[in-house]
Amino acid sequence: MFYPTEPNGPGQPPNKRRKGHGEEQGSSLTDTASDKNHLVPGRVSLISHEEMRKLLAQHVSQRLPDCDEVFPWLHGYSGATNPPRSCQWLAVIRSQPPSQGLIENSGLLKSSLDPHELLMALEPRKHHLGSLLDNVGSILNLTPAEIKILTSACEHYKLLPFLISDAKAQSWFGAGASKHSVGKSSSKHDPPRNWKQPGMFRRFDLQVAKFVEMSRNCVVYCLDQTTHYTSCPCRELALLVDVARRIVDPNGNFRVSVLDSIQIDPEWWGTPPMEVSALKKVHNSQLASDFDVASFNNWDRDLFYRERLEISKMSSASCVSTGSSVSCGNSTDFEIYRLYSGDSMVAKFAKTSVTNQDTIVTLPKLRSSNDDDLIDAQLFNLPHPAKPWRLFVHCSESSCLPELSKITSLIEHVQKKAPLTQTLLSFPNSGSIGLGNLNLDSIKVILNTCLLLYSVGKHTNCGSLIYCSDGYTETSFLLVAFLIFVWDQPLDKVLVRLHGEVNRPFFLFPIDLQVLGHLQILLREQSPRRKEPESSSLEVDPELFSKMFFTKVSDSLNLLQLKGPLPSKILPHLYLGSLEHAQNPKLLGEIGIKNIVSVGETMPWLLAAISRKRSLTVSDINDQKVHARPSMSATSSASQIPSLQGSFPQRGKACAIIEENGFRVLHITNLDDNGEDRLLSQLDEVLDFIDGCYNRREKVLVHCMVGVSRSATVCIAECMKRLNCDVLRAYLYVRVRRLNIIIQPNLMFVYELCKWQESQGRSSHVDWYIICRAISELNSVYF
Repeated sequence: MFYPTEPNGPGQPPNKRRKGHGEEQGSSLTDTASDKNHLVPGRVSLISHEEMRKLLAQHVSQRLPDCDEVFPWLHGYSGATNPPRSCQWLAVIRSQPPSQGLIENSGLLKSSLDPHELLMALEPRKHHLGSLLDNVGSILNLTPAEIKILTSACEHYKLLPFLISDAKAQSWFGAGASKHSVGKSSSKHDPPRNWKQPGMFRRFDLQVAKFVEMSRNCVVYCLDQTTHYTSCPCRELALLVDVARRIVDPNGNFRVSVLDSIQIDPEWWGTPPMEVSALKKVHNSQLASDFDVASFNNWDRDLFYRERLEISKMSSASCVSTGSSVSCGNSTDFEIYRLYSGDSMVAKFAKTSVTNQDTIVTLPKLRSSNDDDLIDAQLFNLPHPAKPWRLFVHCSESSCLPELSKITSLIEHVQKKAPLTQTLLSFPNSGSIGLGNLNLDSIKVILNTCLLLYSVGKHTNCGSLIYCSDGYTETSFLLVAFLIFVWDQPLDKVLVRLHGEVNRPFFLFPIDLQVLGHLQILLREQSPRRKEPESSSLEVDPELFSKMFFTKVSDSLNLLQLKGPLPSKILPHLYLGSLEHAQNPKLLGEIGIKNIVSVGETMPWLLAAISRKRSLTVSDINDQKVHARPSMSATSSASQIPSLQGSFPQRGKACAIIEENGFRVLHITNLDDNGEDRLLSQLDEVLDFIDGCYNRREKVLVHCMVGVSRSATVCIAECMKRLNCDVLRAYLYVRVRRLNIIIQPNLMFVYELCKWQESQGRSSHVDWYIICRAISELNSVYF
């Protein structure tokens, strides 16, 4: 037996083996094909178009169970306890792509699944499939004909008849199990049984299989067959799913069926079937094909695609210097700008520029239109610089510093006011230039690259574009260095101005802050604000060069202690950050933040106010003025926090509001990122506080410890409310604007957001398990 024996469980040898239908007749399963309602008698049936319609209507009408019903069961692997059984959910699985001539990723029903998202992978060199299926057959009383179908299914799909959420199957056949382990236990590879172990309450990758466990019905479909007895793989896949479900939940009441119809109601489609010709574009300047539009409309699939679109919108090219000469943007801006030329570019930009916006999240469903330019402008921001770009500086990980001779040659050329053809330079990415390789030659290149950017705008009618893939990660070092040079301001002032006045996303690594902190001495000394450059090359005074390394870096905002280094602007009034940001009142004051939501964490400078127990309810605070009290030290010991926690209302009661140090602070207590503590009961109160900030046109920082889970959940809810969008779209919106920090709300928080969406009377366009699948796919690149 491949499972340890347990009472009444799937590993218990049956006392009496039930004969299968094929055995009773003494023939193979294909002899029963005359029974039009069953593909595998007693296990897999056919359902009609009308039955499918009823199941889908029933599924859509379901509300999510309360948290108590599904947690902590959703957190861990399955097998120890039975799944929740209150839902009439329907799992829809596609057995195969459309036939030849149709796009493989089309023909998808809403919320449909791929079998590889819920079943464990078969590794032929590791798994003895024959022995394994014999054991499965003895447990579930499978007939020889059924085992034959199951074998064919496993070999066809390269899958095992086990859900990926099955704890026992994972311990025996998962990625960490011993090679050829069929009959022996290997406890060191057992998946964690205690969901409280680190990482278990963020197992978004298990939720598709968990959903299949909870579903009352499962329907397998394809678009090519109306008869499913022979060549169509629907029957094989249906039996595979049926077996996997029965192994983990032998007493469950569920049914696996195959859709016996190719008639599909229009509202069922996620992405309708599309011919390969839908990939083509009518003209060379068209950006989005018909298939791109259809894919965008189906938020069930490929959140990577929407993330790329959202990043390109959020970080699209914007002018960063006076005189409209230097812009910073992303690779999409560069590619689109290079794609167009002459009158066609001017005509398209003039026609569509009014539709530009910084998000795709609020776009309604795109309609097929003869106006391709309009659709392109909805999905992309079309660059329309005041001065035509002629100099392009591409910052990337693979680039080295350009040669100084090439830079000085270009400077000399533009200083003569000679026409500049389109020129591409490469420059290293942010975080790659350290103090160790900051020698005299490299500093000259950096200084003169800044001079070149300045000279193009000063001496020609052309502009420059600094760009990278996402519009901020690789460009930030060069961008900030250039602004220190042209503005003649210290690093901290430049960052605040870039963030507020220019409204440009950027992300500096700690090493960038260190290097720029020293380099700013030379950049400001050579700034054109002090003296207009008279030659085609800036030289570095040796004495000043030595002084640069021995001068203490001025850091009035304590930027070197931060990650980012500024909190992330999510909406004009809403910022997401960490405890370090909240502990820096001077920085918050520079940005203009007057309000703070502390989600489960306490700033040391707030401790004295806590000890005085001067707290107000949310309803009281709107009727009172903010009275600034004397400033307190921001370096109070965090060790004081535990002894003062009792000053706040206990769990389930109103949040505390404190006015201190010129800030209005809403403090949420007893909320840890542990997969157990809940935010939903306090969410409306928090959003009311943020709404008051919005109405007063004031900015608010929402923070927890790092700014990725608890506070990110609050920001997602605020975006759902303010942008009138669902959980998945708001998640994407916040995720992109957190820049290089990955938001990771735990399963409980995301589920609570879905429940909150229900409580607001908003219908969900994307199912819970699809949201989990999307989050898992996005984060799998990093974990």
